[in-house]
Amino acid sequence: MEDDIKRQANNMFSQMSLDECILYMNKEVEKVQNGGGGTGWARNAYYAALKERFQGFEIDTSSFIIDVHGHITMSFAKKIQLLEGKIIQID
Repeated sequence: MEDDIKRQANNMFSQMSLDECILYMNKEVEKVQNGGGGTGWARNAYYAALKERFQGFEIDTSSFIIDVHGHITMSFAKKIQLLEGKIIQID
């Protein structure tokens, strides 16, 4: 079951453009900021696939994909946007 979810998540994001990934991420930021989201294994699989997709675009994602105690994760503190070839967090 977990492998199916991971495969589904990877397939979904592999077909998305950078702009679509940014829109998806910003919707997730809104959910998290409003007390939604959560940390279930299925959601984590989707977040991991989204993070990998962002990294696959080979653009600077260092403003929101960060190293926290040796674990690479995405920050949901702020929405993101593409600016001058790099993804930045915005207010």
